[in-house]
Amino acid sequence: MTPGIGFALVAMICFGIGDLIYKRGAAAGFKAGELLMAQAWIFCPGATLHAWLSGTLRVHGSALWGALAGFFLFVALFNFTRSLKSGAVSTNAPIFRLNFTLTAALAIAFLGETVRWLCSEPLSR
Repeated sequence: MTPGIGFALVAMICFGIGDLIYKRGAAAGFKAGELLMAQAWIFCPGATLHAWLSGTLRVHGSALWGALAGFFLFVALFNFTRSLKSGAVSTNAPIFRLNFTLTAALAIAFLGETVRWLCSEPLSR
């Protein structure tokens, strides 16, 4: 298995569960900002505490990349959550998750990533 695939699969499962929770919240009448605020209340202190307890908390300029990514993630999740108010999660979530195509194209264009198959041998019967 390609390194990191296991982590990616766990991330996929967790994001799927998160999408269902967003839909339940939207169906219950919560606004997109309220859902993201509650998520931030858990995530921000949790991530900071984890970094502090593991001894990896470092404050320096490169952390601004994380802040910039967080801004775009907030805008994305805010719009996705708003879309669930009137749309079906079975339609909107796959469209939202197509972001990997943009990520892959940018990585190939700007970071020199290569395109390759997950397995090194051709599939045959």
